Amino acid sequence: MRTNYRVNSGVRFEMLSQDQLQALVDGALHILEYTGLDVQHETARDVLKKAGAWVDGERVRIPSYLVKQAFQTAPRSFTIFARDGNPEHDIHIGPGNAHFGPGPTPPNFIDIETLERRPYLRNDAKIVATVCDALPNIDFCESLGTISDVHHELSASYEFAEMFQRTGKPIVAWSYGRDDAEDIHKIAVAEAGGQDAFEKRPNYVHYCEPLSPLVSTLDAMDKLIFCAEHRVPVIFTPCPLAGGTAPITAAGIIVQAAAESWMGLVVAQQIR
Repeated sequence: MRTNYRVNSGVRFEMLSQDQLQALVDGALHILEYTGLDVQHETARDVLKKAGAWVDGERVRIPSYLVKQAFQTAPRSFTIFARDGNPEHDIHIGPGNAHFGPGPTPPNFIDIETLERRPYLRNDAKIVATVCDALPNIDFCESLGTISDVHHELSASYEFAEMFQRTGKPIVAWSYGRDDAEDIHKIAVAEAGGQDAFEKRPNYVHYCEPLSPLVSTLDAMDKLIFCAEHRVPVIFTPCPLAGGTAPITAAGIIVQAAAESWMGLVVAQQIR
């Protein structure tokens, strides 16, 4: 008997039957095993080959058992902890949980004073973080823009630093490559009290993405490997465009996106 739990408190809408869902899973596994993906990172290819994948140049094909092994070893649920100590601001990742927040990297911003569109500035990251921190229906903070008034190679690091000072809620960070991913992680680790403390109570998530169709780029894999090595929760999600960089059907785009994302999962779990 379960107590102190809300049971069926939200609306659940399911479009697909279990056999249809399984067909999507099987389709993604088929792509990984028989079509494969281009992996542009030598270390990632070496890791996959050692684990049992087939490597032909940059093309890597992963047998289904390796993908299923990654499913079994990856945590089904975990927590991103709020830095302000308020447990209501913790984000519990797991089945059935949805969390809301702004998105990253648009080049322009609507000025809050003039309502005119202009380039996104360093001070705007402060404003976004302050608003996110105050809104009870916002669970995490992202920047809503790309800072343009610092050197572009430093914009992700400055963005994270500005938001970090103005919200106690978890932050979803991004970076251009491994170097600024390391800078961002140093900030988070310093606040957490060291790497060991961070691993027990991670306070941010790192976002990176493969390139559709079916390419794991050097930068994406570099950031993913860094996160796996330092136990940083990572979002490795593709952005396929139906009819452009992916099939136009819903089933086709889901299958391709799953294969692209699961490639990252396999690499991360092998490194960990």
